[in-house]
Amino acid sequence: MLPHFNPDDDHEPLPAAVVGLRNAISGADAALFCTPDCAGTLPGSLKNLLDWTVGGTELTGKPVAWAKVAADPRRGEGAHATLATVLGYVQANIVTSACRHVPISREMVGPDGLVANPTAREAISQTLQATLQRHPEIPVACTLGPEDGTERMRRWQQLVQHAKPTTRRIGHQLEVQFRPGSGVRDELEALAAAEQQCCAFVAWTVAVDTGQPVLHVTASSEQPDDIEPIMSLFGGAS
Repeated sequence: MLPHFNPDDDHEPLPAAVVGLRNAISGADAALFCTPDCAGTLPGSLKNLLDWTVGGTELTGKPVAWAKVAADPRRGEGAHATLATVLGYVQANIVTSACRHVPISREMVGPDGLVANPTAREAISQTLQATLQRHPEIPVACTLGPEDGTERMRRWQQLVQHAKPTTRRIGHQLEVQFRPGSGVRDELEALAAAEQQCCAFVAWTVAVDTGQPVLHVTASSEQPDDIEPIMSLFGGAS
């Protein structure tokens, strides 16, 4: 069983369960997540597991995706938004085209805990195949180191708290409008320029519309969902 994460304990010698977890991730070709929504976010046990991956590089650049199995398609969005944020922080290669809804009803789960329904199994198989077929030359991963990533995230959070942006998605572009204020445009331009250097799989541009600083994050038309992991940074899109 994984111990409760404490950053002060994230050093050699690591607990045996943590070593086993990191070795399993390191030896995998990809990682597929499936998680319920717990009070609008990730269950604490899964967040604890992900916290233990931050100090390593096992998920860095590794293809990852998630399958939402809730029968109600409206459920689970909070958990997956948080999952996207954490996976982006550890620089995983999020294959957004593989992330999909595979509804599993209680009746589909057998007494052994396995799903025998052929339609559901085929959908899950397709998700795995899409995760593994991601082209490596278009990585959805950041090139920041952990310390740089922590500082960058802190600056974004401060800007979002201060300027309270509104977000909308238009096709393969994300439009984020910030409230004008002292230093808002300068900080937005600095952060966008920094993101462009490390996250070049999308374009980061800043403009001003009727006095409001506006950030545009644009993915390629071939990979429009590459902006999805970024939406959670600003609270999702309307």
